[in-house]
Amino acid sequence: MRCPVTNKSINIGVGMKYENLTRLWNVELSVPCPHCGHSHTVLVRDAYMDQTVEDFRDKTA
Repeated sequence: MRCPVTNKSINIGVGMKYENLTRLWNVELSVPCPHCGHSHTVLVRDAYMDQTVEDFRDKTA
């Protein structure tokens, strides 16, 4: 996910197995931001998709 204040990437550090991912897909997380000092909320599914896209960009750059 990205900080809405600084637009810098935030690594939420959550890795999980497929079974847990599907169970938690719609859960909202509150993530402390190292860039602006606020907490931001994100759905697990959105954080997962953001990380998947960033990983793909890193591999194809």
